[in-house]
Amino acid sequence: SSGINAEYGNPRGGGEVGVSIEPIRSLSPVRLTERGEITHVTVKVYLCGSLPSSLGERCLHTAEQIIKRRFSATKVPVKAILSRNDEAFGNGWGLQISAETAGGCLLTSTGNGNPKISPERLASDTAERVIKDIDEGGCVDSYMQDQIIILMGLACGVSQVRSGPLTLHTKTAIHLLESMTAAQFTVTKDPNPAPGEQSYVIECRGIALENAYLTQSNSTDMD
Repeated sequence: SSGINAEYGNPRGGGEVGVSIEPIRSLSPVRLTERGEITHVTVKVYLCGSLPSSLGERCLHTAEQIIKRRFSATKVPVKAILSRNDEAFGNGWGLQISAETAGGCLLTSTGNGNPKISPERLASDTAERVIKDIDEGGCVDSYMQDQIIILMGLACGVSQVRSGPLTLHTKTAIHLLESMTAAQFTVTKDPNPAPGEQSYVIECRGIALENAYLTQSNSTDMD
């Protein structure tokens, strides 16, 4: 479990995140290849400190309109949230857009506010990134793609994850895992993609790493 104990403004810092982790003995393999349709999208703008609300409202409105236009044919619900914390450390603002699917997948894009970039430009760039990930047909977004590689490599058995075109970070992660461990990866282009999709299936036979500090009686496997 995790939670935000204190928010902050960039670049001053001072935020605090609390995380609680239950130790496990080993990671189970994952099969994430069926995404399902997009069920709803959440657009959230957060403001910290003394920044004017109009900044967030402009960003939120632009992002919301872009997402609604993309899903105008299917009428996917779009939830818009403007969150502000006047007691945060320093001033800062940003945007997060998350699309949830019928198969339980979550594709997200984020953007940090910058005095040199207008709220409309930030909204457009962030929305277009998540739309690109959605249209490519993957079950993970381009940010999560490389992060899941190490977990696949350490897990027991064979894992499969459907993604969009591999990013440079993902290719690097695969190279490092194969160089440093006995994990074996294969990447196969989807032979039957939907129109416009560019999806791939990343498959890995993990090394079945076990936590030697846990006894069998007090350990659990991660599903």
